Amino acid sequence: MKRIFEVENPDFTRSPFTGMTKEHYIGCARYILERAFSHVRSMEEPITFPLVPGKTYPQPGAPAWRYRSLEFEALERTFTLAGPLIHLDPETMIGNIKLRDYYHLHLYNALTPGHPNSIPLPGDLPI
Repeated sequence: MKRIFEVENPDFTRSPFTGMTKEHYIGCARYILERAFSHVRSMEEPITFPLVPGKTYPQPGAPAWRYRSLEFEALERTFTLAGPLIHLDPETMIGNIKLRDYYHLHLYNALTPGHPNSIPLPGDLPI
């Protein structure tokens, strides 16, 4: 896996500031998703971003719903990249994970009340 994304063959006529075309943005989205999914070992494992002690939430001893928020935030942030890729090709895979099936499963779980990976409704949160 490359350490940085590089714009190869930029087109400064179509995009005078970055040189990026639609194909570059698709490649960049794949690159970012490959890095994000490097932490996901199976279809059932929720995507999360690595914690930085003292800097990120949840902190040790936090209630379980804060961990669901951490998972949902990673899910929704990566979906902004995965959604257009799925639209272009519903069979898009990152590693051994088909993105369409992965997001279907995890969005369903997150939005199903009572599921262990569901996010709480605002009325269920402590005041």
